[in-house]
Amino acid sequence: MKHLRNNQHGNSVLEIIVGLSAFVIITAAVIQIYHSSLTAITVSEQQRNAVILAQESLEQAHAAFRFDWNQTENINSNAAYHFALTDNQWTVTEGVEVTTDYSRSVKIEPVHRLNGKINQSGDVDPNTVLVTSGVSWVHRGDPHTIEIATYVSNW
Repeated sequence: MKHLRNNQHGNSVLEIIVGLSAFVIITAAVIQIYHSSLTAITVSEQQRNAVILAQESLEQAHAAFRFDWNQTENINSNAAYHFALTDNQWTVTEGVEVTTDYSRSVKIEPVHRLNGKINQSGDVDPNTVLVTSGVSWVHRGDPHTIEIATYVSNW
């Protein structure tokens, strides 16, 4: 009888070790999934904020050029710009706007038309520009960027 009890005791210890191992593995997997979910939520929130900032820049472009279309005349299509509120009006300002978490800028390019339609080549349309808004940020050392664009017309 003693012999059977010793074997049963050894089996119980083995069962406890196997059970604890399974618990540790499952717990580690759950923690990893939880951590990945938090990271995805954070990046998604940052991306949503970046889209809002980019859309805001496009709205500022519409307001600035509606107020004074002549602001488009001396634009360098290779330069970065942002919009600043001056005397209650949006104006084009050279450079990148940097906030605590984001950098944003717009690129303003002339639009070409061929037979009345927007095209890569053709005559420059003096009454239309392409405004591309870009927002950049860094999350845990990884750079992220979004860009959205719209045409703005002098109508």
